[in-house]
Amino acid sequence: MNQHDAIETPPPSVEKPTNVRWIVFALACGTSWMLYFHRYAFSLVKTFLITEWDVSKEELGYVDSVFSICYAIFQVPAGLIADFLGTRLFLAACIGVWSGAVYGQTLATNTTGLAWALGFSGMAQAGTYPMLNKVSRLWFPSSIRTTLQGWIGVFFGRLGGFSSHLIIMALAIGLFHMPWQSAIRWAALAGLVLMVLFYLFFRDKPRMSSHINEAEIALIEHSTPSPVLTDENLPEGGGVSDAVVPPEKPSIWKVLASRNGLTFVWLMVQTFLSTLADQFFVGWVSLFFKESFKVTPIWLGILAGMPLLGGAVGGVLGGMLNDRLMARGVSRRWARSSVGLMGKGTAGILLAVGVFFFLDNMYAMCVLLVVVKIFCDFSLSSTWGTVTDISGKYSATVFAVNNGMASGAMILMSPIIGKIADAYQGWTEVLLLVAGIFVACALTWLMINAERELFPDENIA
Repeated sequence: MNQHDAIETPPPSVEKPTNVRWIVFALACGTSWMLYFHRYAFSLVKTFLITEWDVSKEELGYVDSVFSICYAIFQVPAGLIADFLGTRLFLAACIGVWSGAVYGQTLATNTTGLAWALGFSGMAQAGTYPMLNKVSRLWFPSSIRTTLQGWIGVFFGRLGGFSSHLIIMALAIGLFHMPWQSAIRWAALAGLVLMVLFYLFFRDKPRMSSHINEAEIALIEHSTPSPVLTDENLPEGGGVSDAVVPPEKPSIWKVLASRNGLTFVWLMVQTFLSTLADQFFVGWVSLFFKESFKVTPIWLGILAGMPLLGGAVGGVLGGMLNDRLMARGVSRRWARSSVGLMGKGTAGILLAVGVFFFLDNMYAMCVLLVVVKIFCDFSLSSTWGTVTDISGKYSATVFAVNNGMASGAMILMSPIIGKIADAYQGWTEVLLLVAGIFVACALTWLMINAERELFPDENIA
């Protein structure tokens, strides 16, 4: 019997576990999907604004940076709020605000109005992944957690980006000839539906759900001890499922002052470099295909979306490999680092080679970018897993600080890509820069040790 079976199969004497955790998993996946479905919409809008508004790529890069600045500023506050108040109300509100901001993009008549809409979107999206990381820690056993984080954070996120290209560009705009503003508005309304579903069906912790039984709680808490329940925090006449769990009290100063903080510093460097490289796929791949090969909207949606589908596959494979390596006795330190090193290093080498041989072939470039994205996102589940490993009960705060480094990369890289593409009137230099960053990112995994907890003396709840 393997470790997965040992945790997922209840003892014969215990009632069969309910399946509330899988409802939570579906909500988390849907939230990740919607976030990237909306975030990638602006990369599609760029292809129209360059013609309609006669703006440069560099100027659109600076508009991109407004999103990133707001995303960075609200990372840590959002993580702190999530750790202190819980996820349900706060994340539902965030989904509603960023969906409204996406709708606002269609009302803008100049880059200033567009920047305001993107700023509100960045502010609302800032806390999403810190909160989803916390959800995965509280709702799932550690033996399958990294695999599920790969599904939530990478597969469904990248699938959302792919869906944005396919649904908004290829289908709504290309096939049905819908104005881009109308297509974006329908996408924004879908976010409001998700907001309602999340608030109705999600609970912050397993013991707060009235539909979960003791067997499922025991299954979840096999490797994640729950807070000690006393007469003071049990409601009168209530059972454990009705218990009010005291809120966590995270401290950012503990993160910064931790004696094992060097691993966290290298993790932030890794995240910074990873996000630098990924900005090409987030904000510019559509424009690359449109300018390089003069394709129709239908083909543009397919070609620009395919690399993101590759990233979705890579994220899941990376998460599964993390868990498989640890189940076979590989240390957590080298399971995380080997997957990260292999993924980012291979992505950089393949992209550099491909630029010299396939840049003029549309289909070959599409296949190349799909394979590059598979290996690029192969390592993302290692990042999520490492944050969970080292942060304990402060996972949302630590994730937010680490994601703040990603925001800094987003602020820096979008204008650089736009400026280089304008200056050279092509994409060779941009792609070679991205390849070099991938290789540098791979090397940082040699310095990251997922076994060094930031708070080893804390009573992890």
